[in-house]
Amino acid sequence: MHYYLFLLLLFVACEKPPPTTPTGPLSGNLELIIKPLYNGAPLVFYQDIPTGIRPDEYLYFQKLEFYLAELKIQQAQGLSINLAEVELAELGNLVTTELAEQGISFQYDSIPVGSYQQLSFGVGLTDALNAMDPGDFTTL
Repeated sequence: MHYYLFLLLLFVACEKPPPTTPTGPLSGNLELIIKPLYNGAPLVFYQDIPTGIRPDEYLYFQKLEFYLAELKIQQAQGLSINLAEVELAELGNLVTTELAEQGISFQYDSIPVGSYQQLSFGVGLTDALNAMDPGDFTTL
């Protein structure tokens, strides 16, 4: 009787485990935050900012806008994911210290879960986008 019990245990121990399915999320969100600084402090617009050179010299920022083009993230395996063809970064609304500390953000949803090692983008429009007429774009 002991002999049969031993064979039964051996058979169970050699059985293949059932395949597992991922239990975590298959995609996530990415938030890109831009926080302008001047002399290491949050840049607040429409406010006198001492230059630090002479006591009576100030800077006054009213508007700062630029385009970010071809935003991409890349995994170590070389997989590249396009986030956006172009984004307009408008920083002129950062009119309080609290807003300047928060910065502006861009949200990208449904990004495949993984380990990413690089974020790449250009500042300004690509030649192809810059050559287009305003009528070529759809309005939001």
